[in-house]
Amino acid sequence: MKYTLDPSASLEMLSANLGLKEMSFFAETPIGGGANCTTMQLAAMAVEAGYAQYVVGFRAFTSVDYGEGLRRNPAWLWASEVGVKEVARIHGFGAISQSFALQATRHMYEFGTTEAQFGSLIQSATTYSANNPNALRKKRITVDEYLQTPFVTSPLRDLDIFQPSSGACAVIVSTQERARDLRQKPVRILEAVSGSADKVPPYWELWPLRRGDITNGAPLTIAPKLYGRAGISPADVDVAELYDCFSFTVMMALEAYGFCEYGGSGAFIEAGNIAIDGAIPVNTHGGHLAEAYIHGYNHIVEAVRQIRGTSYNQVEDAEIALVTGGPGFASSAMLLSKDS
Repeated sequence: MKYTLDPSASLEMLSANLGLKEMSFFAETPIGGGANCTTMQLAAMAVEAGYAQYVVGFRAFTSVDYGEGLRRNPAWLWASEVGVKEVARIHGFGAISQSFALQATRHMYEFGTTEAQFGSLIQSATTYSANNPNALRKKRITVDEYLQTPFVTSPLRDLDIFQPSSGACAVIVSTQERARDLRQKPVRILEAVSGSADKVPPYWELWPLRRGDITNGAPLTIAPKLYGRAGISPADVDVAELYDCFSFTVMMALEAYGFCEYGGSGAFIEAGNIAIDGAIPVNTHGGHLAEAYIHGYNHIVEAVRQIRGTSYNQVEDAEIALVTGGPGFASSAMLLSKDS
């Protein structure tokens, strides 16, 4: 079950190197950072339907994929052919951060979000990562230290942007009965959903130029479906691993998934609500901003650890964990719970 974005970790290569005799099921999901939980949704469907006994979902990429190889990435080649370079590049869009900076600026204008509130989010992420031996960013950053760093694309600083990484994460999905016989304590997929926003532009990079709200996206439409299908509310969630390619995307997710009022995420974070002893601990591994950028798969791994009770920043008595995909025109999310 491959999370598709670049070609280096092909199914053929993995199958050959693992010495697999055959595969009874395989699939790939697209959509950049939005589809991490979609892989788990499809894996669970395949197992439930009897097409596979065990499904390995993974995200793996090398420095080449995010270096020279990015220029030959099918998604980027396609974008240039449908007019992004003619529409966006001539107006100064040259980096991913610029798109999210525009959204963050709008949020600041509409809701009074401040630079110090972005700093509070970074302080929280690095407080978690300081305890994580696998984290790339191990130094805790205070709000004052954050405010002394230069802008990359105002209002976003270097600390607000995901850490370029290379690496891999994998998760095995099977039936409850099989999982209970394995060495590791099983974690249940309580629910997983995928979906898109309305009024979708032809390419995600154009999101700030769409008509209507630009400060949120698909999570607003899929969050009610997720909670409704699971039969729970945001108040039942004990820990949240929210996609954070940029600091602002955490704010979007906090609002979309009902942990604070719409527009109120800045003040919510500043009040300490995403800390380990807060209302909803967020990105307890440090997230993309402080651990590594593995397109939301390290968020899935951390959620599993939280439910198992093996996290480096363990939330006491964590029974339900939320994992989300990236914002934009399409996204995914899932809820994990203890085996019962």
